[in-house]
Amino acid sequence: LSILTNAQLEYNVRDSAALVIATLSEVHNRKIMKQVPGAVPQIISSLYQLIEQSEESAAGALFENNPLWAEELEEELDGGDLDSGGNLTSMAQGTLDMICLHFPGKIIYPLIIQNTQVRLQNPNVDSRKSALACLGVAAEGTHEFLSTPAQLTMILPWILAGLADNEVKVREVACFALGQFAEHCQPNILKYREGILPAL
Repeated sequence: LSILTNAQLEYNVRDSAALVIATLSEVHNRKIMKQVPGAVPQIISSLYQLIEQSEESAAGALFENNPLWAEELEEELDGGDLDSGGNLTSMAQGTLDMICLHFPGKIIYPLIIQNTQVRLQNPNVDSRKSALACLGVAAEGTHEFLSTPAQLTMILPWILAGLADNEVKVREVACFALGQFAEHCQPNILKYREGILPAL
């Protein structure tokens, strides 16, 4: 984690650290929770911070870092190569996605809500960008908790407020988050269409 968050190191080194964390999350998540208390909250907070500090767009960066999506995009480009250089935002979102998919939702979901809420209340535009970007990433892995009527009633107003934000970087991640919710929060999200569609 110290390598992942060290801005003085080259991207490839930091990306390798992210890969280790993502792989351990998939293979040894229960050992991490048992043997390294406090590691999961620290990792998640650090991933939010990485996106906050990154200047790249966080809308869709998750898909750019996913090999399967990259393959589809290359096919759309008629065999043209995508820029495989990567960036901090896609690295952080890909790592968070793996964590959300493989750690128990009852552990991860409260951390996502806590980190998102705190950053949405921050006047710093990059904090709000990070909040909604990570919320969108978490939609698949935590959908069991996120898609209940009570949680959707609480969370969707955050996204809709993001759609009306003065800053374009917040509006674009709000669109990304809403797309993730539309995909992973079926069928309960359909009840909120009358508020969502006019906002879009």
